[in-house]
Amino acid sequence: MEGIPAGLLPVRLLSGLSLACLLAIAAVHAADPLVGVWQFNPESSLPTKLLKSERLEVSSVGPGYRFVYRIVLSNGANIGYSFVSHLKGEETKLVAADGNVFGAVRLTRRGAARFMIDVVTDAGRHEEYRVRPDGRTMTVRQTAVAGLDNLMVFDRVR
Repeated sequence: MEGIPAGLLPVRLLSGLSLACLLAIAAVHAADPLVGVWQFNPESSLPTKLLKSERLEVSSVGPGYRFVYRIVLSNGANIGYSFVSHLKGEETKLVAADGNVFGAVRLTRRGAARFMIDVVTDAGRHEEYRVRPDGRTMTVRQTAVAGLDNLMVFDRVR
C-alpha cells in the first residue's frame, strides 16, 4: 500500500480486520430482537397488585447476554438484580444490586425472538419471554406450580 512503511503494513491490515470483525459482531447483536431496554406496561398487562414498575435491560456481552432488572413493588420497595447467560440452558446465578448471590435460573433460547427462564431456586416457576414481530413490545408469561399465571407486557424504550 502506497505511503505506508513496509513494517506497519501487517499492523495496519490487522487493525482493519479487527475493526471489521467488531463491527460485524455488533451488527449481529444490534439486529437481535431481545437486545434493548424494556419498560413494564401495566395498562396492557394482567392486573398485578405487587408490581408498581419494572425495567429490563438486555445487552450483548461477548457471545452471551446481560440482563439487568430494576423493579419497584407497590409497597415502594426497590429490587435490582442481574445475570449473564448464553441462553443455552446453563444455570446462571442471580446477583442482587449489592453483589450478593440470591438464586439461580436457567435460560434457553427458543428462536430469534423468544426465550424461557426456569427458576432453579423456586421449583416449578417458569417464564416465557416473546418479542412481538413489530419489535416494539415483549410479553412475559409467568407460570408456577402454585397456580400463578401472570401475563406482563413490556414496551421497548430503546
